[in-house]
Amino acid sequence: MRIVLCSRLSGHGGVAVYNRTLARALSDDGHDVTIVTSDASLAARLRQTEQDGIATVYIPTEIPRHWRLPGLRYYARSWNHRRYSRSLDGWLSSLPQAEKPDVVEFAEVGGEGFFFTRRLDRPAVVVRCHTPTFILRKHHVGGEMKFDTGIVERMEKACIRGADLLTTPSVDMAEVVSSETGVPLDRFHPVANAVDVNLPDPADLRVGQSQVPEGAVVVLHVGRLERIKGIGVLADAIPRVLRACPNAFFVFIGQPRAAEDGQMWDRKLHDFFEHASVSSRVRLLNYVDTPVMNGWYRRADLAVVPSLNYESFSYTCAQAMAAGLPVVATAIGGMPETLGRGSCGILYDPPESKPLTDALVALIRDGTLRRKMGSRGRERANACFAAPVVARRMVELYEKAIRSRS
Repeated sequence: MRIVLCSRLSGHGGVAVYNRTLARALSDDGHDVTIVTSDASLAARLRQTEQDGIATVYIPTEIPRHWRLPGLRYYARSWNHRRYSRSLDGWLSSLPQAEKPDVVEFAEVGGEGFFFTRRLDRPAVVVRCHTPTFILRKHHVGGEMKFDTGIVERMEKACIRGADLLTTPSVDMAEVVSSETGVPLDRFHPVANAVDVNLPDPADLRVGQSQVPEGAVVVLHVGRLERIKGIGVLADAIPRVLRACPNAFFVFIGQPRAAEDGQMWDRKLHDFFEHASVSSRVRLLNYVDTPVMNGWYRRADLAVVPSLNYESFSYTCAQAMAAGLPVVATAIGGMPETLGRGSCGILYDPPESKPLTDALVALIRDGTLRRKMGSRGRERANACFAAPVVARRMVELYEKAIRSRS
């Protein structure tokens, strides 16, 4: 089968990880796979290369300078999404007959399939609802989305309604999108995100871990440093956790974002921990490459996902589970499904820090419970999230989408 996986989002975010992980599994199973993504650099041009053995097409998305002028800046993002969708449509439509895909999968984010789904002569289209802008907007406060979302939200909904088949990472995501768009729930097919459950040998992954105190229980946070990811709530909990569990040690991995006051979150956290006299028990690593991050998954004793944002699945939860870690997470969106309704960790209701504190203390103090939950998590990750398992299910759905157009 010839498959094209499209996602404007590149880098280390969940959608990009899903595409790369699924593409490798599909390719290993004998399918012809191409990934299409964006390039926002100033020298960007339409080009095709190969990454990890997968053909990858880059479509330029750099925003011209005049869109950064006052009055236009607010709509620059919407204009950019429309231009990208048009460029993607142009590339797909220009493929010679021998290279045309059997099925195209779009991420719904940004409505990237808006123009292509409207074509009558197109191949089968699958749209995967990771987390649409019209859902994310409801979880942000004033000033965090300083751009127009109305145009993009309409593009996303049109893309969803125009698909031949719809998938989501969780049942909860299907229910939310169905409610927001009016698309019948039975048109959605929940399939977990694909996860690479086979981490490299731990002997190769100890870079940067020499500062962990002997006997420490390591609590790992992986995710962007910003309010919507619950960073402030976690920071508030840490001094209380350390008073109850002095052997705890916290590690933050993730790119810092600007707070509402303009200060970067890594600086805010550094100052907060210094003032609370707990900085010796916290490491702020910001961005690290994948091998180093995998090493911390191996070294940690538990993971924490305090997100205040809607999470349709949570790669951090799934990757922690694959490493055998129990997870403390907010009971938001699809995270309870990912964690087996709490069998693989402890779920709590945000946004207060006390239930987070209590959950962390319970797991830090109880090694037996950590091992039991971690073991369940590894079993669940292997059975439900492993890339070959997800790839086989997606192929079944691709075939169904193809049949629907014959």
